[in-house]
Amino acid sequence: MVESETDELISGLANVRRPGSTHSEFGHWLNLRIRGILSVSSAQEEHDALQRVLCDPMWNIVRAYSCRQASVQLCRDRVAVIVCRDKLPDGTWRDVLSYIAELISPPSVVVTCDKIDEGLRSEVHELGGFDILDKTLDPETITHVIRAAWYHHSVLSETMEALH
Repeated sequence: MVESETDELISGLANVRRPGSTHSEFGHWLNLRIRGILSVSSAQEEHDALQRVLCDPMWNIVRAYSCRQASVQLCRDRVAVIVCRDKLPDGTWRDVLSYIAELISPPSVVVTCDKIDEGLRSEVHELGGFDILDKTLDPETITHVIRAAWYHHSVLSETMEALH
């Protein structure tokens, strides 16, 4: 028997949606939580690819094409996860990370790039990013990382709410 909502969330994460499935056991845990994902990239095809990978309608994907647009979207919409390209027309993922630095419950940041190098991976983790993804990863891995980032934000938010 599940004893707490956190246990339910953990159980839900174990039920990863199978490709092509129309049913997601994960979905009912999202109903009462922030479901927004901010996709930050100057390339339309990267937004479209993320939309295809996260094809479940439970995810609300908001798009930004620059750091400036990301800052505007972050003022308008509460998001749990930011999927941000490493380089943008007017800055980098570090700028986007700085926009959320003062938030009580900041979104988890997943940085995307063409090819991961260990220096970038280390920097992302050291500066507070959640993870890093490259274009060659399969959709299941991308989905897993984004769900884990969502869960990380969810637990952090719950903890911060309990403290305040």
